[in-house]
Amino acid sequence: MKPSYAPVSDAVFRRLEKQAKTDSELGVTRRGGAIAYDARVEGPAAVTVPLAVNSVIPTLRCWINGSKKPVALMFDSGAQVSLLDADTALKNNLGIVNPGTTNITVMGVMGKEKMLAGIFSPLDFGQARLTRQLCLVRTSHNETRWMGPLMKEKVSMDLLGFDMVRQWCRYVTLDYPAHKMTFGFKADFKPPPPGPRVWKMPLIMEGGLPNVILESGGIRWLSLVDTGSAFGVEIDESLAAELDVLRTARPVDPGMVNTAIGGMSDVNKAGVKLAMLKKLEGLGPSHQDAEIAISPGGARVGSFFFKDYRLTMDLMRQVFWLER
Repeated sequence: MKPSYAPVSDAVFRRLEKQAKTDSELGVTRRGGAIAYDARVEGPAAVTVPLAVNSVIPTLRCWINGSKKPVALMFDSGAQVSLLDADTALKNNLGIVNPGTTNITVMGVMGKEKMLAGIFSPLDFGQARLTRQLCLVRTSHNETRWMGPLMKEKVSMDLLGFDMVRQWCRYVTLDYPAHKMTFGFKADFKPPPPGPRVWKMPLIMEGGLPNVILESGGIRWLSLVDTGSAFGVEIDESLAAELDVLRTARPVDPGMVNTAIGGMSDVNKAGVKLAMLKKLEGLGPSHQDAEIAISPGGARVGSFFFKDYRLTMDLMRQVFWLER
């Protein structure tokens, strides 16, 4: 299996350009270079939707621009803005902001990538409808090649970013064991009664994204809550050195591929390693002999860790809840 990363074809890019509309057609205005728009959420105060059961990363069915077929969007709390592959944008006739008036470069875990701006108009999931919402459209794509140029498979990066939750929700709950997700649009979160299987901790917003504070051996660090990551607890090499776990770190099993904005690589070539912390605090119960991944991209906690929990980010009270 060989990972591949390349720009979309000229033909695909020209088709995207043909879907470009004027600002008035899209219902957007420019304010200091930023794209602004009037929008609203229609539907109940709280909406619960089913999640795909065949993916560690929470994935929900959405309808884009009144499409007849749903699109599977990964909910990625580590992404500031929603994102679509070029093919998905074309299939769902997504309105594109005039490429000649935008210059968007996104920095990802594996590098930089040029993108276009698009508008969901509308975006539907469950009983909820967002009448208008910004997203970005990739102008590159990832794929894996198996046994030569004819045996290849595109790797989708269609995702719902945290900007939607930050803009519209009072809370969001991901119930991993039950495969359900609840968006609290106009309803406040009702905290669970105290008990031995309920934990709460501060929810810290940095750069518009949710974070929690972790601790081990007297060292504390801010960690991104990244539901778009299929790993568990991740740290970078500098923090690993401070925690003194580099000496005992071991490579991950061969064959795993890391896909992110800016590229795609075999995890061994990317230098991803596994290590153990004697004790990890800050994520519900105290974790003894906790396995962590050392990888590029900064400290984060991914969906593999949360897969046995019901997770709630209460944005109104700035509280992060875990139930098990």
